[in-house]
Amino acid sequence: MDKVYESEELWPFFISRIPSTNRPAVKEVLSKENIDEKDLTALLIRFGKKTITNPFLLELDKV
Repeated sequence: MDKVYESEELWPFFISRIPSTNRPAVKEVLSKENIDEKDLTALLIRFGKKTITNPFLLELDKV
């Protein structure tokens, strides 16, 4: 917990939390909230907090 991990690419743990941008409901959210479907960070913030395939709850740390 005391280490800082950095990467140029989003790790699979996080990628798996982002739904397909081809899904109509996701497209609708992206359009309504003006989110760029190529911005993985924005997608993770919007969709990645909770998932049925992973027991961890992610929260944005506002420093």
